[in-house]
Amino acid sequence: MINGLRIITNYTCNKRCSFCYQKSYEGVINQYKLIDNLLRISMQDHKFKHITIMGGECTLLGEDLFYFISAIKIIFPDVPISITSNGSADWTVYKRIINMNCSITISYNNELDLIKFCDIPIRINLYGSTDNMGIVAKLAKHYPVTICEDIRCIDKPPLDIHGIECEEFERVNNYTFKRKNVYYVKHNYDQDNIIITPTGLITTDFQDVVNGK
Repeated sequence: MINGLRIITNYTCNKRCSFCYQKSYEGVINQYKLIDNLLRISMQDHKFKHITIMGGECTLLGEDLFYFISAIKIIFPDVPISITSNGSADWTVYKRIINMNCSITISYNNELDLIKFCDIPIRINLYGSTDNMGIVAKLAKHYPVTICEDIRCIDKPPLDIHGIECEEFERVNNYTFKRKNVYYVKHNYDQDNIIITPTGLITTDFQDVVNGK
């Protein structure tokens, strides 16, 4: 079942986070092609629960990002919109996104300045390992935190959110993990979404995004 629509606006990014699947691909979606794809998708019988806009780094689009948000709201007026960013834009950009009734997810990296978000509601998304539970505990005091324990496992095994590490973390820090380990169960990171890539491709296979199609 298709639950969401994911729009990859561009492959260009100003960060090189170690956990990211993105390579050095270039490409920005054509606004006319995006509108055409959105209209085609809207004529299909999908009941989207959410729409996600991401990149690359979508805030690099400047005013085009806000044009895209406005267009999506017209075509899908009742579907919540979320923006995924690396947090590098000025705080006024994120404030404007919030004022357009969109939610924001920030992918955590070591260079991220969380002070700019002190009065902006965000969700933090980070790669989980047994090394950064201290960071998780600190962030979770102020923000909802999503742990991507299921991707970008390079030099260490991923954090087993069903395992003893999380149980101990919950006991010590008085937090509760929402356990949803989709990747290892279904072997597909993004199998419930229709995806529009910067080239205009419409797909349901997130591997097409990883491959820069």
